[in-house]
Amino acid sequence: MDKSSAKTLIRTTVVELMETTDIPDITVTAVCKRSNLSRTTFYRYYPSVDAVVKEMGDDLLASIRRTQEIDRRTQGLSGMRKTGTSDLIRAQILYEYGPFIRVVTGVHGDPSFAYKAVAVIRERLQEEVGSLGLSQLDQDVLVEFMLAGFFRCINYWLAEHPDITPEEAYACQVSVSEALAAMLKGTQS
Repeated sequence: MDKSSAKTLIRTTVVELMETTDIPDITVTAVCKRSNLSRTTFYRYYPSVDAVVKEMGDDLLASIRRTQEIDRRTQGLSGMRKTGTSDLIRAQILYEYGPFIRVVTGVHGDPSFAYKAVAVIRERLQEEVGSLGLSQLDQDVLVEFMLAGFFRCINYWLAEHPDITPEEAYACQVSVSEALAAMLKGTQS
C-alpha cells in the first residue's frame, strides 16, 4: 500500500472511531485492527492517534487560511467583501472534511480544535469589519455575531444536512448574503 493510501485509511479509521470514542481512549491497536493495517505501518506515518487528529485539524485550518489569502489578494478591504470564488472553495473544503469536522467538534472530539478554527475565522472577520467605521465595541459584537452564525450554519449543513453539496451550500450563502445586504440597505434609507 502506498503512503497516500495508508495515511488516508488511518485518518478515515480514526474519524470513524471518534464517532463513539474519546480521542485519548482510541488506541493504535484499535486503529490497526479496524483498518487491517499493521502497527509498523501505522507508526511509519504517525507517532500516535493524537498526531493523526492534529494533522487533520492542521490540514483543514491551513486550507481555510489559503482561501483567506485569496480573499486578501483579490479583494480590497473597503467594507465587507462580496461572496466569491474563495467561498465556494471553502465550501468544498468544509464538505471534504465534513466527517472530521462533525466528530472533532462533537462529544468525543477535541475542544481545542474549535478554538483554533474560531481564531482563524475571527482574524479575517476583524479585518473586514474594521473597515466599516464602527466603534470598537460594535466591531467586536458584530464579529462575535458573525462567528456564531457561521459556525452554526456549518454545523447545520454538515451535521444535519450532509446531502447538501458544496455548490448548493455556496448558492445558499450567496442568497443569504444578498438578502442581508438588501435588508441592511433598507434600514439605512
